Amino acid sequence: MERLINWKKQGQSLVEVVVAVSITALIIVALLIGAVIGIRNVQFSRNQSQAMELNREVAEWLRTEKKIGWSQLFSNGSPSGESYCFNFLNFNNQGNCTESELIDEKFVREGVLRQEDEDKLEITVITSWRDPAGQHSETISTYLTKY
Repeated sequence: MERLINWKKQGQSLVEVVVAVSITALIIVALLIGAVIGIRNVQFSRNQSQAMELNREVAEWLRTEKKIGWSQLFSNGSPSGESYCFNFLNFNNQGNCTESELIDEKFVREGVLRQEDEDKLEITVITSWRDPAGQHSETISTYLTKY
């Protein structure tokens, strides 16, 4: 009889095993969720940085266009604002971008040139993208003047 009592004390009960496995499973699930959220945040940050760089690229290109000729650049705007698809750095694509014009198969870069007065042009560039979390965009606005 004494031998049976000692045998029961040495082993673990089924309840203890189930509790230990459940706690381990919860910890693993929490770690996996944390890893997925971390990866998603890294991808979002990467896309956001690339979108900001694409916006800066258009701003620099427009500054170069200003140096080439103010009147030509100014004529691409209007008092109410002219919209362009800037996925290619030119003024050939007036209006909104289409799906076939994506940058890196992800980004859409559009801009509006609005004439504030005869010596001032307001430029707004919006680069947007879609990911599993939804639609995102980065916007910059700048002014160029004749002088």
